[in-house]
This record gives sequence, structure tokens and C-alpha cells, in this order.
Amino acid sequence: MIRSFLLTVLLFSSMSAPSIAADRGTLLNRLYQLNNPPPDLIAGIKTSAPQNLDHYAQWLEALQLQPEWLGQVRYRNEPLVAGSRQTLEVSFRPGTDIEPGGRILLTTGWQSGSSLQATDPQSGNYIRAEAGESIATDLMPVSTRFKGAFGGWFNGRVVTAFEVTGAPVRAGEEVSFQIRNLTVPGQAGPMYLPVFFSPGPGQDWFGAPLVELMVRPGELNRIQVVGPSRLGRNQTTSIKVILEDQFGNPTSVTTPALDVIVDGAFLSRINPVDAVTTVEGIQFSEPGRHLIEVRTGGGGTRGQSNPIVVQSGSRQVLWADLHNNNHSLDYSLDHSLDYSASALHDSYLTPSIWQSAGHANWVSDAGLKQGGSRLILGNWTRTGSSIDLPDLPQVALPFYPIDLRSVDANRLQLVEIASGDSAFEWYANRLFKAGFRLGVTGSASSLLPPIGPDQSSALTAVMLEAGQSIEAGLKQRATYVTSGNRAVIHASVNGALPGRRIASSQSRSVSGWVQGTAGIERIDLIKNGEVVDTLNVAGDTQSQILKVSMYSSSSPYLGQRDFPRNGREWIGYVKASGTNITEVSAPGFRNSTRQAVAQNGSSRVDFITWTHGTESSFMVTLANLVEEGVVELNLRAGHEDGDIVPALRTSAVIPADRQMVPIFDLLQGPVERRVKVNGYEDTIRFELVNQDAPDYMTFNFTDISPESVEDYYYIRVQQMDDYRAWTSPVFVGGFDAP
Repeated sequence: MIRSFLLTVLLFSSMSAPSIAADRGTLLNRLYQLNNPPPDLIAGIKTSAPQNLDHYAQWLEALQLQPEWLGQVRYRNEPLVAGSRQTLEVSFRPGTDIEPGGRILLTTGWQSGSSLQATDPQSGNYIRAEAGESIATDLMPVSTRFKGAFGGWFNGRVVTAFEVTGAPVRAGEEVSFQIRNLTVPGQAGPMYLPVFFSPGPGQDWFGAPLVELMVRPGELNRIQVVGPSRLGRNQTTSIKVILEDQFGNPTSVTTPALDVIVDGAFLSRINPVDAVTTVEGIQFSEPGRHLIEVRTGGGGTRGQSNPIVVQSGSRQVLWADLHNNNHSLDYSLDHSLDYSASALHDSYLTPSIWQSAGHANWVSDAGLKQGGSRLILGNWTRTGSSIDLPDLPQVALPFYPIDLRSVDANRLQLVEIASGDSAFEWYANRLFKAGFRLGVTGSASSLLPPIGPDQSSALTAVMLEAGQSIEAGLKQRATYVTSGNRAVIHASVNGALPGRRIASSQSRSVSGWVQGTAGIERIDLIKNGEVVDTLNVAGDTQSQILKVSMYSSSSPYLGQRDFPRNGREWIGYVKASGTNITEVSAPGFRNSTRQAVAQNGSSRVDFITWTHGTESSFMVTLANLVEEGVVELNLRAGHEDGDIVPALRTSAVIPADRQMVPIFDLLQGPVERRVKVNGYEDTIRFELVNQDAPDYMTFNFTDISPESVEDYYYIRVQQMDDYRAWTSPVFVGGFDAP
């Protein structure tokens, strides 16, 4: 007890010793001597305001001089299974007294998509706490806003902490937590439920030593089959067969033999011994689209491959994620990808962490005022406590938009147009219009919750010639991005492939083809950031199937350099007058936590969905169409997310809205309506469509309009199931930065 008291005096007397906190560099040098320090401490020392450094100096002192002062955490639990509901017991013994008014916090990670609550014992994630050895101590649940690596750096989260009342919690006494019906993340791998404590009223949080929990995959639920997207005739290749649980985690659960079916014909039988199995000797002699199915003997569990396009020639498409934040374990990377690189964030990086991580890309976490964030590609090295950064290519990241005045045009090669299930087409166009010749990339990583393999994950397709490396393809900007599917796209402008620059000409022919993974809704030609032509593939005024699509921009308010606009929810119903609704479907609703649709009687459909620079849709089948009928859409009042706090415009309340669309208008073609939301105009599109639209389509656009300096063109593809794709632009005229 005396030792604890002396350390407490030492730590808190440092508040008056500016020498500890005045020099950020000194603190960093001391921090780098530690192995795997807590992320909140790393980021706090690197990024906090000077007046807040004292607190982190105290925390660092504790880690170096007497780590037991930070307490001890133990977990008592059954093995955690991805996506399950389980009860978890946690023991925390502080290394110092926690006085009345001090607080103790056990929390989930901010990107888990769920928070612990202490109000409803019958609901999920219910937490209770008690001090076991001091009967005079009560722990009262209180709500508090918590920021940091586990609370979120943008706006933090409102979480449940426990305030000490009555007698103090003495050093070494046990505080017991019980979490009932804990929602285990859907992503297998390491999981953290950190404990933080505030020793007295109004004092800052200290983190107890982190203890890693492991989440194991669940039972076999589905089979993923991955083949090459493009293949030459009679070229021998292989496919990957990945056994997965319902959340997409590779699982090594024993399974019976699997049948491999190529274009409907039996090829072979395999006996997988691991989660990932390679099947060799696949070959196609006929050009066109091919599909491979793998299924259990009875067909109860099956999976179908991505489209395999067979052509003469040697061009290939490789799938990549340059910005994978899940670098803790090998199996957390996507086994289906040809290239997956971990991304270490500068805010959490120390030499020891970098040394243990091996090869990785690096995210420079520069804030808006520091020029914005970017991803550094390639092998960078460490010398002592400093980082050697050679002349490596960079990717502009959208959540902290870069200041164009800080850009090195020779190093900036790519821009992330999609992250997770968010899209940032405005950001890519901002850079294109500024004259930067960039390719597009997409990543599964997002700064928005929730994360995990059950969420949509943008992908980068790299188009390569025979023998060409993926690094060479990226350098040529020869890419396109999908919002998660593996469509195959070929596009050119006057014969030039995406990422190239060509000479000016009076006529520009934009042509190519798309092999989708579902029916194609439309193909847009984008010139200088604007849609100048559209091939409407699915529109059919003779159809009785109505598609209702909703879109919201992720662009900052008034186009300023600010954080993106937050995502928004759409809650409401569609009602048909003069006709009945016989069926409803939503093939693009893949996120069960925030998307659902259900028929409510013979004339109404209720729905909830979410958009963030993306389009979300559902389809209703109408029994008959009479010109006098009306389709009515009613939107409830809602809200935008609050994960990010833009400087110029906070998250808005979404007003209720009502749209009346005469069926007569629908029989003439698509109808678009605008919904005003505090400075934005979100879009609702109503269109009669062919539900069986083709999944393959050629296109040929011709532009003979007058040329302008720095014209650029790219193709955007929209599928019936809401998957999107964007090609890198072809730049016409002008020149690259020297």
C-alpha cells in the first residue's frame, strides 16, 4: 500500500513537472523503448495537444516504473465463436486506489458495431459490475463519452462506465464484470474488451494492460470458389475452394468430399483437409463466360465461382486490397485475393510494432490541418527510432481529404474511390479535375463501424499484361474498383486502357464490355466528373417490376476540404394505389444490421436501408399497371450517422418526406425525385425494370463535343443487386506533372 501511494504521488506530482511532458520527442523516445505499448498511449503522445501531454507522460511513467499500478485483468469464458451470443466474466484488480467519483470502464472496440449497456438485463450486451471485497463500495452505471483507439477518434462514443460511490476501491481489490448475451464480432481473430480507469473525480483515463481474446470461426456454412477473372483459351489454371462460416471466416471444420462442377458437368471430387484447398488442372477451350460450382455430395452446401471470361490473348485481372487493417493474423487477410497488404497507421506505430509486423503499407495519419492522410505503398524501413521513407507511390485516402497544396504529383499515383461499403466518387473527381493522373483503388478498410467479413468490401482489380507484376500494373494506373463483387470490365478510349494519357482528338470513342456477376442495370459514361451518356440496360416500361433506388452523397458540405458527409438512414414504406404488390425482393441488401425489407399486406412494403455515397434499392412486383394508379413513398424522419464530425456541418436530422409517383409517369420512363437534407439533395429513383437483365453487355459511346484542357473519361457500372464498379480514367490531352 505504501509503494502504491508513493507511485501515485510520483505520477500526479508530475503535473507540476513540465520537463516530463514539454518535449514530445523525449516522450516518443521513451515510448519506443517499450514492446507493444497500448494504442491509446501511442496515439496520445503522437497527436494530442501539448496541454494534454502530462496525462500521457504519467501513463508512460507507470508502464516504465511500475506497470502493476495499472492493474490486472482476467477473463473467464468459454471459447468465443464468431457471431455468437455468449456470457463473459471479467475480473479487474486495480494497482491503485480508485476514489469515490473515479470510474471504471469495460468497453468494446468502436468498430464492433455494438456497445455494452446496463439498463435492460433482457437485451444483448448487458453489463453489470460489483466490488467483491469491499461491501461499502457501490458501482453506479453512468453514461460518458469515450474517445480514443477503442472509443473512436472522430467523435468518440457514449458508453457505460461505473462510478465508484461510498468507499474507495482499494488497490488489489477485485471488481467483477459480467456481460450477458455478448454479441461476439463476426470476424474471427483477436478481440479486445479493454478496461480503463479514472483514479478520482474528473481525472483522465488510464488503460489496464490489454489481454487478447480469440474469436474462432463458426461451423461450415458456405463455400467460396475463386477462379481467375480472365483466362486465355486452353490455358491451364487453378481455383481456390474456401470453406467458410456464415460470416465469411475460413473454417477448418471437417467436411465430406466435395464435387467440382464445371459449366454444369462433373469434373472431379476433392477431399479438403484445410479451410483453403487448391484445385489444379482447370482448362477451357471455348471462349466466353464460364462458371465453376463446388458442392457437398447432397448439394446442401455449395458455392459458385466468379465469372471466368475466356478469350484469346494473355491479359489477366488480379484482385487486391492495398489497405487491409486486419494484419494481426494471417487468416484475417482475405485468402481469395491475389494481393493483400496490411496497412499500419502512423498514429499507432512504434519501431517494435513495425518490426514484428513485417512487410506492410503505411498510412500517414495527417489530419485535415496537416494536409490529409495518404497510404504509402512499398517497403519502407526503420533506422533506430526514425523512419526512412524512400520515393514510394502514394494513395490519397478519403476520410481525411488531402490538401492539394501538399501533394507531390510524382508520388501520388492512386486515389481510394471506395472504402468498406462507402463510396467517394466526388473525392476522386476532385483530384482528377486538379490535373492529377491517378488510378482508382478500393479497400475493405473503413473508418466507419461496423467492420468484418460479413460487410461489403470494396476491391481493386489490376489489369496486367503477360508477365507483368502487380506493382507495375499499379504504377500504370491500370485498375478498376468494384464495391465487392468480381465483375470483369474492359474499357478503352480511342484504344487506350484505363490509367493512360492520350493525345487530343476531335472524336473520342469509349468502348468495351462488362461481364457482371448479376444483371446489369446501367452503364454510365463519366466525362470530367459528369454523366454525359448512359446505356440503360434494365429499363423496361413494359415490365410490372418497380425498382426503388435511394442515393446520398458522401461529399463534404459545399465541396469544402472537410471530413466527408456521414451516411444516412432511409426508413419508410412504399404503398401502391390502384394495384396490388405481389412480391418484394432486395438482392442488394447484404447488411442485416441496417438493411431490411418486408411486405406488409397486399399494397404496402416496409423498408430500412443506409447509403454513403452509394445506391441502395429494392424491387416490388405490381399485379397490374393502370395509368390512374399511384405509387406512394413515405419516409420517416431519421438521422445521419454521428461517427465523424465535419467542421462545417454537423450530422443532420433527416426530415420526413412523401413522394407521389403516378404510374402514368413510370410508363414513360424513370422518375427521379430530390429530397432536401440540410444543404444536400438526396435522390430517389423509380423505374420499371426487367428483373432478368443480361449480365453481359457491350458499350460504345462517341463524344464529338469541343475539347477542353484536361478532359478525362471513365466508366461506371451499376448492377441490379446494387454492386457498382468504376474504371480508372483515360486522360485526353494535357501532360503529366514533371
